[in-house]
Amino acid sequence: MRPITADRYSILKSAWIGFGKLTAVLLWTLSPLLIAQEPVDELGQLLDQLDGFQASFTQVVTEEDGYLLDEQEGILSFEKPNRIFWQVTEPYRSTLVADGDNIYFYDEDLDQVRVRPWSTSPAENPAAVFVGEGDLNEFYQVEKVENTFVLTPLEENAGYQSLTLTFDSGRPARMELRDSLGQHTDIQFDSLSQDLPANPYKFVIPADAEVIIDD
Repeated sequence: MRPITADRYSILKSAWIGFGKLTAVLLWTLSPLLIAQEPVDELGQLLDQLDGFQASFTQVVTEEDGYLLDEQEGILSFEKPNRIFWQVTEPYRSTLVADGDNIYFYDEDLDQVRVRPWSTSPAENPAAVFVGEGDLNEFYQVEKVENTFVLTPLEENAGYQSLTLTFDSGRPARMELRDSLGQHTDIQFDSLSQDLPANPYKFVIPADAEVIIDD
């Protein structure tokens, strides 16, 4: 083995120092990417940046075997904290409003309003994932495939098996729900096609409507 001369030692030392600096730079540069690979953290960041959201939507409900059960169109608006306006306009009209305290569901054909308290748990209220302020880790196991997140409720008594959220340029583009019976609800969001009410998160119960209170 040849002895390391002073010149060779200096070259090796300089190379080692340079390699150490390069490694530090690479680790510093890649660290945000490594953090972003945690699906629950990445989804949480997307939702934190989403203070409000308005869109038109199409909703298709199918059986587990693909049989079509229902198809709807409408408009929606979300706003933090805990405010939702969701109105079906075709083929019939119904409106859901969450004002931060209660959820109102108005079926115009039946002239009936159902009222229940707002639930902060996404396991009971999937829409809370957009407007709630809870920790996703408390409610879901989160996985990611490309720009789609699959959320599996941790609570055994949740009313659905999975919630799937797809984003496009940081905005919700699609929401899918598979319930405990295997039914699949596919909701696709598009640009807002008609005007929202002046105050969409305030619901006034019609004077002649039947009112049902759900505890």
